[in-house]
Amino acid sequence: SATQMADGRASERQLKPPLELRLWAEGDQAALVPLANNPLVAQSLREQFPSPYTDQDADLWIRELWKIEAGDPEKGGFSVCVTVGGEVAGGLAVHSISPGVGEIGYWLGEPFWGQGFGTQATAAAVARVRAEAKFSRLVAFPYFDNVASIRVLTKVGFLQNAELEKCEAANSGNRRKCLAYELVI
Repeated sequence: SATQMADGRASERQLKPPLELRLWAEGDQAALVPLANNPLVAQSLREQFPSPYTDQDADLWIRELWKIEAGDPEKGGFSVCVTVGGEVAGGLAVHSISPGVGEIGYWLGEPFWGQGFGTQATAAAVARVRAEAKFSRLVAFPYFDNVASIRVLTKVGFLQNAELEKCEAANSGNRRKCLAYELVI
């Protein structure tokens, strides 16, 4: 939709639909499967992400696994559904990997790529982590060739601090090089 300018004319700039981070809910499965069952999504995610992604995977995720992914909320972990304009767009999680250190991971369905939603969701998660004050650092481990994710991290303030040769690729058993990024909270 176009925005209204002071003189009543419509501007050419389009407003982005609102992005929200919310808990996963029963009923999200129908939107989750077509977004997650995409090899282009899976190739950028680590070994725990199923590919192909089935209705059964979505049911298990919605009923149980997102709570496990989030870990102990007392330690600052959370796992949320990313929505854009009320529509399921992807997922984001932060979990404790050691005292004071959280790992962030995220994905968006292909229809939501290239529109700034990854940056917006990650910035919202970082703001939540800062407000909750459970972590002193956040880390992320994108694959070296995942340019979009690297761009998201740098826009939000993460800095690269290492290259790793041992990140496990989703469902392949192959190890791919990844980069370590860090944000001091």
